[in-house]
Amino acid sequence: MINRALLALAVLTSLGGCCSTHRGEKALSEHATPPQGNRIAGQGGAAIKRNAAEIVAVVDSVQGVDDMNYRLFVRLSSASGVEGMDSPASAGQSITLVPDYATDNQGNVDPSNARNKRLMSLHSAGKGDQIRGTISLLSKGWVLVDARKP
Repeated sequence: MINRALLALAVLTSLGGCCSTHRGEKALSEHATPPQGNRIAGQGGAAIKRNAAEIVAVVDSVQGVDDMNYRLFVRLSSASGVEGMDSPASAGQSITLVPDYATDNQGNVDPSNARNKRLMSLHSAGKGDQIRGTISLLSKGWVLVDARKP
């Protein structure tokens, strides 16, 4: 009687493990090949795509914070997702953007960096100016990753 109970327990355990292992192998195989495109390094070697959008926007106003930093209040004329992802923003939406400057290992902004120069140039943008660029939604809010005046 005890032998039958142990045998039944062993069979059930092996079946349960089989099903569990099968699902794990399927999940691994679905994610074995990372998606192509611009990826941000995550923890443990994982990579994720940035939730970015290419935008055209009209400047409502600019609020200077200091010589380099500002808040850009814009109304989006168009927004389209990048890398096959949905856009985190939509046309007609009014948002506040802050520049997402490239920094060195110490966290200092390099004013000679080409992207940083483009972002800094918008500090003097005026009401009604049109801009094109890339935005992203981060935990700190909307950031302007890159920009250019048409």
